[in-house]
Amino acid sequence: GIPVGPLGVPITLQTLGVMLAGIVLGPGRGAAAVLLYLAAGLIGLPVFSGFNGGFGVLAGPSAGYLVAFPLAALVAGLLAVVVVRRAQRYRAAL
Repeated sequence: GIPVGPLGVPITLQTLGVMLAGIVLGPGRGAAAVLLYLAAGLIGLPVFSGFNGGFGVLAGPSAGYLVAFPLAALVAGLLAVVVVRRAQRYRAAL
């Protein structure tokens, strides 16, 4: 991660991975995959930024991001579905 400051949340590629999970896997499976990722991290596997894991990360400044990751994957997947459907309708209208 790229450190932002002493108390800031580091910039990582985790958010890109979350969005890609929702877009590639779809809304339901993307959110489920991110929930599995969070479960693996919360049981202690070092998968979070800085190779951290366990429930202690929920006491840090990045807890809000981690809690919102499944919702972000769901929203990204839903938006991708809407865009694909609109593109198909537009193509069919031509």
